[in-house]
Amino acid sequence: MGNTRGFTLLEAMIAITIMALGVTSILSIENSSIRATTRAKEMNTIAMLTRRAMGKMEQEFEGKKFTDVKKEWTGDFEKPFDEYLWAAKIKEVKFPNLNLAPPGKEGEKTPGSEIAEQMTKLLTKFLSDSIREVVVTVKSKPGGTERVYTVSQYWVDLTHEFSLSE
Repeated sequence: MGNTRGFTLLEAMIAITIMALGVTSILSIENSSIRATTRAKEMNTIAMLTRRAMGKMEQEFEGKKFTDVKKEWTGDFEKPFDEYLWAAKIKEVKFPNLNLAPPGKEGEKTPGSEIAEQMTKLLTKFLSDSIREVVVTVKSKPGGTERVYTVSQYWVDLTHEFSLSE
């Protein structure tokens, strides 16, 4: 029985097992790649929709004071993005009253400390009145897996006048 050609059954099974493991690994990597691509596309869409909602709010705000603008907004997007909703809140930013007066001995007031304290209060009030935090939330409508994305931005009212009274 000298010269036989071909593979034994054991060799063929080992080769098939190795090939199956290789194909399974490739499919697993491909599946992960597709999920990552889908997630990146969704994040890109959310970023675009958030910019669109923020732009819409900025157009409404232009030329108005914070007191003349609604504090809460909601809306949806046109097709093909009608599965997304957005909501926004304009929040007042409260600054702490920073005392910039130099400290005196044992609680004594130093020359100019009352003026510095008064100016600090006025500056704090001015900053609190002229800066707002705008929080925009974009979420997918119920039906699929609901996802919520929130972005925060600060707006400054450059037309707000500095007042020398509290």
